[in-house]
Amino acid sequence: MTLSNITNRTSATGAGAVLAIPYTFPTTQSGDLTVTRRTISTGVEVAFTENASTNGYTATYSKSGGTVTTSDSITSSFQVHVSRSTPFTQELDLEQGGNFNANNVETAFDKVTKLTIQNKDQLGKSLKFPETDSTSLTVELPNAIDRASKNLTFDSAGNATASVSVETGSVSFTTFGTNIAEAANALAGKVVMNLDHVVDVTDFGAVGDGVTDDSSAIQAAIDSITAATSQAALGEGKVIFFPKGVYLCNTGLVTNGRKISFAGVGVDNTTILKGANGIDLIKVGSSFRSQTVRDMTLDGNDKTGGSLLVFNTPNFAGAENIILRDSLSTTSALVTTRATIIHFDNVKLIDNVKNAFFDDTDGISLMNFRVDNSEISGGVENDVEFSECVGVYWYGGQIIGFPTVRVSGGSNILIEGIVNESKLIHPTFTIGGEALPSRNVILRNINHTLTSATVAVTEFIEIKNACQGVIFDNIRILNNATGGQNNKGWIKIGTAFNVSFRNINIHGAAGTFDSTNLIFSTSLGPDFIDMVNISATSDSSSPSILMRADNMKITHSNVPITISASSKFISLEDCTEAITNNSDAVISRTNYGDQIVCNENQVLCNENQVVLNSER
Repeated sequence: MTLSNITNRTSATGAGAVLAIPYTFPTTQSGDLTVTRRTISTGVEVAFTENASTNGYTATYSKSGGTVTTSDSITSSFQVHVSRSTPFTQELDLEQGGNFNANNVETAFDKVTKLTIQNKDQLGKSLKFPETDSTSLTVELPNAIDRASKNLTFDSAGNATASVSVETGSVSFTTFGTNIAEAANALAGKVVMNLDHVVDVTDFGAVGDGVTDDSSAIQAAIDSITAATSQAALGEGKVIFFPKGVYLCNTGLVTNGRKISFAGVGVDNTTILKGANGIDLIKVGSSFRSQTVRDMTLDGNDKTGGSLLVFNTPNFAGAENIILRDSLSTTSALVTTRATIIHFDNVKLIDNVKNAFFDDTDGISLMNFRVDNSEISGGVENDVEFSECVGVYWYGGQIIGFPTVRVSGGSNILIEGIVNESKLIHPTFTIGGEALPSRNVILRNINHTLTSATVAVTEFIEIKNACQGVIFDNIRILNNATGGQNNKGWIKIGTAFNVSFRNINIHGAAGTFDSTNLIFSTSLGPDFIDMVNISATSDSSSPSILMRADNMKITHSNVPITISASSKFISLEDCTEAITNNSDAVISRTNYGDQIVCNENQVLCNENQVVLNSER
């Protein structure tokens, strides 16, 4: 037969049913076709088997073509390709002097033609050199060993070869692509791709193995950033990035006025380790904005002297998701000095001799700020101190072990939502310093538990002299420290002004109240004090209120009350326990419980009567 049709393949797309695909090229017998299903979106191919019930097909064969029918329904996500696959065999055997059979010879020639058409089909998909190229070009590739893990490339003369890198002159790049390909190193490539706002310390030689001193490499990364020269010329704002590792620093890191942030990959993955005594591990300086530390651990490594993190006069700075731990320095692990608008979110201080010192800082926000000094021994005070700070908001967190919170001077301070588990022999909260009275301080929603103490403890709260506008609201104190009794009292008040206690509940387990003083004052005592909903219980004693005050009102109390000498203007309402008056104060009572015990020169004013003694 004649073969004028050089077509060798056809295809069809599924439509959710069995496909019947006609083909027009000649075939002879079963096995002359290859049928393949191809996923359109991914190019994944599955070979079909003739007469199979799944992933199979049936076909008709003739000189003019035939039809291929799939065994399965084919959806529109697939195409089915049909191509001729003539076997590469010779079946004609001509004997010397034998009969000449024209049909047999023509069939053999037809098969050769079919194979030629198939080869043409494959060659049409092959990489070819133009006819006009020189015959001297090298087209043979290196052997398998020499070309392993290399790219097919062409040199400047057009010869085929294998190479590890691509020569920029041998292919066509956009300007952007050329700049990347020709970048001298990773740093230069980041500039091209506009990723240079992230400065990776490992690009400057930091190792992060916990043994090599990475100080110089990290400082070089910091110094690569243009420093700010003024608030109007802030320089470059970039991130100093620390991949996973432990970065030992024997020299402190300083920002030197650069507007940068330090970022790791989490407190369990990135650690900066203090390697020497007497250094500040990270010091963020200058009065410029936007300087933060986040997602890492700063480890004091039991070194003495210096801090772990210092913010010196920055604006809009802070830290997020960090741990500061194991500093044996008597300087606080965290220090802020003359900062403005500074925030700390999800910060944890663990086993530092001193924890945090906020000095002359305005606008402090602490969210989920936790202090855990349960492993520090000896009953050392581990302060969190606010000195001359204005506008402090501490919401949420936990205090464990020996920490103390001090507010020395300053104003407009709110601390709330704190859970405290203390081993203290010192006051946990101290408001005001000896020469630094505080104003407008609120402690709210505080849950304090004294877990253990080897010696007698002192007050839980102390309000120093001359403080003004101090409010304690919703305070619960539980003393479980049977090893050390409270021999002074729980809340001590000096000569403060405008003090309010609301919703105070204190409970002591057996043997924990040596003293009966629940709330007590110094010899001079406060002016204008208001107590509402005061309750206390003890398994072994009866705690009471012992107060010298001017202008004091107590409402709803279930504890005995003793009014000390020199008190003035006392109002009691719904106080159900005994009241002892050792002063000359005028006492107004409403809904009282037990009888008042009066001294010789006292005046007692009940709800509907006035009782005067003979000297009045």
